[in-house]
Amino acid sequence: MANKCTNCGKFHSAIDGVVCGICSGTFHRECAGVLEGVVVAADWACLSCKRKRRQSNYDDTPVKGAAVSCNTNLINPIPATLSASGEIITGAHGEAGDEAVMNSTANNATLEFHVDLALEIRSFREELGSLKTHCSNEIRGVSGEFKELREEISSFKAAIFACNKRLEDMEKRVEAMETNYSSNKSPAIESLEQAIEDLKMELHDRDQDLLGNDIQISHIPESKSENPIHLVSVIALKLGMTVDERDIVSAVRVGALRPAAGAAEGAAAAAARAAAPRRAPRAPRHPGRAAARHARAPRPHHSRHGPRRRTKQVLLK
Repeated sequence: MANKCTNCGKFHSAIDGVVCGICSGTFHRECAGVLEGVVVAADWACLSCKRKRRQSNYDDTPVKGAAVSCNTNLINPIPATLSASGEIITGAHGEAGDEAVMNSTANNATLEFHVDLALEIRSFREELGSLKTHCSNEIRGVSGEFKELREEISSFKAAIFACNKRLEDMEKRVEAMETNYSSNKSPAIESLEQAIEDLKMELHDRDQDLLGNDIQISHIPESKSENPIHLVSVIALKLGMTVDERDIVSAVRVGALRPAAGAAEGAAAAAARAAAPRRAPRAPRHPGRAAARHARAPRPHHSRHGPRRRTKQVLLK
């Protein structure tokens, strides 16, 4: 399980860290000043706990022995001699040994404090260096992205300028062509254009004449259940001309229904309306006209339908 270092705030494993016996805080070995491989006692105290420890007259304090030895020396002075090199030589070696132990313990505590402080400063420098490297990399990446963005914007601007230039050149060419066309238009070209327009109108009129293939047949008795197309076919057969039903587009009675002349008031009899068949343009109409003109002469079977009538033809243009 990963633990968080109380000193630097980073996570570490249980093997790479040490635990304070007083505050139960976990530390890196580097932050605590403990070398790798060194076994830490259960009552090991961190630097903060050592600073907060109450000062008292403990018997196990190394300074205690030094104070006692000093008081003993004051009570029982030990003779001392000065050597040729200037060193003080005492007669009692035990007291000198206690003083050396005291100095060694104080030096060790000071050295441990300096080591802890140096490790903290080193870790702080490493963190600052890593942060500086990360920030420099991020700034370098952002600068590269901005550079690419500026290049893309420059390419877009160049493309837009090129398109605008091409459009301006095209407009100039079109204006030049229109100017040349309007200025170089000769009378011969105008006469040719007028001739073409006249020919178009003539062809249109001729097509309309060719399409005028509709006729009207009047004075044919009208009944309710009659078939106008069959009636037109029978009349054409009477005229001596065979007309197929496919040649007739449509055939209807035209005009309003009017009462017959001389009929009683309120009678149901009515005058026959004209039949208007519409023939297909592909069928020839000249034989039908000739047969209709030939049929104008009186026939014996015409008298039973009334006086002689003339066939009426209407050309629709």
